[in-house]
Amino acid sequence: MKFASPDLRTPWKASPVSLRRLFSPLLNCTSYTLLSSLPINDSYYRIRVRVDHVVRSEEGDVMKAFEFNWDLGRQEECVIVDEFGGGREVEMASCWMVDKVEPVDVNPERFEE
Repeated sequence: MKFASPDLRTPWKASPVSLRRLFSPLLNCTSYTLLSSLPINDSYYRIRVRVDHVVRSEEGDVMKAFEFNWDLGRQEECVIVDEFGGGREVEMASCWMVDKVEPVDVNPERFEE
């Protein structure tokens, strides 16, 4: 969430349980691969990312791969809250932030933990 744009942070805070379940592969990924990038314009890109996520069960751990589209937008001015540094705000000029994240496969059973 450190590089999430303000527009992305608002719905995340509004419904954290459902979003955390859907995006748990991102939050708990063991590795990731950037698959492609599509420049929309000078300040906007769509990125396809595959993340590997370990799903734990009584039968044993299983590695699953999930794909997401990330929309990245260049922010003229941005403030990043350093949650690991005591919540201090860090101002940055012209940084890239995540504006949108959407799973490619929206089958809810794929996202069960």
